[in-house]
Amino acid sequence: LPEAAHYQQSSERRSRAHLNTQEHVIAERRRREKMQQQFVALATIIPDLPKIGSEGVSTTTELINNLTEALRHFG
Repeated sequence: LPEAAHYQQSSERRSRAHLNTQEHVIAERRRREKMQQQFVALATIIPDLPKIGSEGVSTTTELINNLTEALRHFG
């Protein structure tokens, strides 16, 4: 019966690993969905945002830096 106990432990480890993988997949999906929602919200605030993605982030970063510099200059 030691073989049966070993098989059961191995099976339990696989089940746990599968659950951990599924939890990770779900967490990653939620993270991407949240990021997408934030990009959409940003696109409604920033005029002429070229696209959602790295180009849009770069443009937005540049715009925010310019606004920050303008505030320093006028403030």
